[in-house]
Amino acid sequence: PEGYLHGFITLAPGCLVAYKCSKFYNPCDEITVAYDDKSLNITWPISADKMTISEKDRNGVIFRDVF
Repeated sequence: PEGYLHGFITLAPGCLVAYKCSKFYNPCDEITVAYDDKSLNITWPISADKMTISEKDRNGVIFRDVF
């Protein structure tokens, strides 16, 4: 839903991820929360050293610093 964080991980090579947006993309409206923020307690199915993580996602902010 609009206003919620989302995160994706694919476990097979060659995957394509698509999602629907409610407005045209505007980078000024985007917030990237750290995928490995300990306070979110996300258990990813593979370890970070086996993931391909974008620079944007590697530089995400801690969730409590968003608001």
